Amino acid sequence: MTADDAGQFGDVVKKHFGPDSRLAIRGSAVTGLKFNGETQTYGLPEKDRSGNPTGRMRQFGKNSDFDFAIVDEKLLDDIKGHPELGQVAGNRPGRSLGIGLGDLDEKKFSDHSPLWKLQEILKDFQDITGRKHSIMIYRSDRDIEDRGPYMWLGQ
Repeated sequence: MTADDAGQFGDVVKKHFGPDSRLAIRGSAVTGLKFNGETQTYGLPEKDRSGNPTGRMRQFGKNSDFDFAIVDEKLLDDIKGHPELGQVAGNRPGRSLGIGLGDLDEKKFSDHSPLWKLQEILKDFQDITGRKHSIMIYRSDRDIEDRGPYMWLGQ
């Protein structure tokens, strides 16, 4: 993944939610570690023989996913106001649980509503990567910082 590739994700979020929405990537794509602590061979910035960054990320394994996070307080409030999404809202005041297309595809949202836009973002991300992903919605930068390592995309 190049910096331009990463910027596409941020551009998609800003297209749907405006310039104040921020997108980050978390998890093994940033740390190089699986959730169980095993080292990955992907997700870390590539370096040349001199140790200088090349501007590319190592390729992701075919079964790996991206842990996306959007910081948007209004969107989080909208999600928590939809009981039909069930557990997705979670009981954490600062974030949702992971939301995937499967959580949204069965629902009928009015065009251009926040949840319809989130559904469109997940479709766009799938088009970019060729695989499905989920997104967590965070209330603030501090809430995402408290969860551990992350990297902003499209800033």
